[in-house]
Amino acid sequence: MIAAWMLFTVVVSGAIALAALGAERLFRHAGVPLRFAWSAGLVAAVLLPAVRLSGLLPERSVAAPDASAPSGVFVLEGLSVTVPQGSATLLVDQWALAGWGILSCGLLALTVGALLSLRARARAWQATTVLGGPAWISEDTGPAVTGVLTPRIVLPRWALDAPDLPLMVAHEREHVRAGDGRLLAGAWALLLLVPWNAPLWWMVRRLRAAIESDCDARVLAKGDVRLRDYCELLLRVGARRSPGLLPAPALSEPASLLERRIDVLTARGRLGRTLRLVVGASVAVALGVACFTPQPEAGGPLAPELPEAGVTAADVTAGPTFTPFTVRPDLKNRQDVQAALVEEYPPLLRDAGVQGTVNVWFFIRDDGVVGDVRVQESSGHPALDEAALEVARVMEFTPALNGDDPVPVWVAFPITFQTASSQASVPVRPSLNGGETGRLETPEGVAYTPFTERPGLVDVEALQATLQAEYPPLLREAGITGTTLVWFHIDETGTVTDARVGRSSEHEALDEAALRVARAARFTPARNRGETVAVWVAFPIRFEPPTGG
Repeated sequence: MIAAWMLFTVVVSGAIALAALGAERLFRHAGVPLRFAWSAGLVAAVLLPAVRLSGLLPERSVAAPDASAPSGVFVLEGLSVTVPQGSATLLVDQWALAGWGILSCGLLALTVGALLSLRARARAWQATTVLGGPAWISEDTGPAVTGVLTPRIVLPRWALDAPDLPLMVAHEREHVRAGDGRLLAGAWALLLLVPWNAPLWWMVRRLRAAIESDCDARVLAKGDVRLRDYCELLLRVGARRSPGLLPAPALSEPASLLERRIDVLTARGRLGRTLRLVVGASVAVALGVACFTPQPEAGGPLAPELPEAGVTAADVTAGPTFTPFTVRPDLKNRQDVQAALVEEYPPLLRDAGVQGTVNVWFFIRDDGVVGDVRVQESSGHPALDEAALEVARVMEFTPALNGDDPVPVWVAFPITFQTASSQASVPVRPSLNGGETGRLETPEGVAYTPFTERPGLVDVEALQATLQAEYPPLLREAGITGTTLVWFHIDETGTVTDARVGRSSEHEALDEAALRVARAARFTPARNRGETVAVWVAFPIRFEPPTGG
């Protein structure tokens, strides 16, 4: 996943660089500072891929009961898949991350070394006043500006006797006034973050040239120097430039950048209307490519639109709705569904160890056929959500019955994707929108009470705190996990008056802790046509150590 994202970042950065190049052409002939094009391009080249990367990382959280779910909240046993972790893709990601770290650390070390070297050389500089302002005199450095927070002008000793000294000082003072040193330092910091991004290096180089061109334009705009004289100054200073260790605003530049600066100075105002339109169109196209380049998808192609499969508007209406029934639908092809879970797990996510649980609503027609599927609660990753919908479409059921008549129903079902290295899946609230529970033994005394408005859990955070407090310390420290399915009775006031184990976790201590958690829960009461009623509710309670604990 990381290697694919890095490739995506390079492609997007290249498109943004082309857009910035087109914008620079327009800005040059419109009199707009050229630095705006490249500084905006640099920020976009880092932020846009970072935003897309966040879409690849699923949110990991414990899901509380969904207040928007229809009434008739009962449990249908969820499905999960666990697959081995480790593949060539994972190995590539590991090497990519290692290379990223080595490059960043190496560039940081070079930067620190260059700063220390510059600091050592600065000890020999002489502080003085030149043309009414502070400056430092060196033997071989400058004309340039050094320092980020406190910029200072550095002049070589030979410049003090040069007839063009006022023009040199004016140029460097423009750099100080515009804060060019801080802008270049910010660009260098972006390179430290993603040193493998080749288009970013090119944009930093263009930004440096744009900063010098903007400074040239500001000096010439004052009107007290001829263009010819200024270009001759650039050539004379460029011939005597000293090598620099870090990007810094400087009158002297490498020959290639110096040639570009002179070309910019002599070419201003020569762009015709047709060429402006062409350049503007190229900017728009490049920006469109950068903004709409698809992010690296972890799975296969996205699923098509949900098939109606003969379901009419009267069947589905506006969404999942409550349909009374006395006999639940039963999953017929569990083995096929388990095989589909393994097959649909997106390979890139599986190899990267990315996991998640999707709660899926799907509509079971009166003939048992799945007619519609919808995501009730996302896993935080679109690829896992799409995979879960594909698994839901594989399911085959016996129809639900109301008396002796088959009826269509909506069912909520949790589908979990996880790797073998994971200790447990994220718990969610599975629910069946109807009368009986799926594959559960109902304890003696537990009975179904019809209701039209389900009970709602109050203060989820407090219940989560109780869950952690009741986790037996010895089991938690040993890494022992488990899920207990608990039936608990909610009276007309929303109080839990009874709690019973519906399915054991196979650890007596966890079962006892789950019952204590259930008794601590508080609900709004269930209602049947406006009247509060007492109901039995089944709820899975999961114990697992915190991530990293």
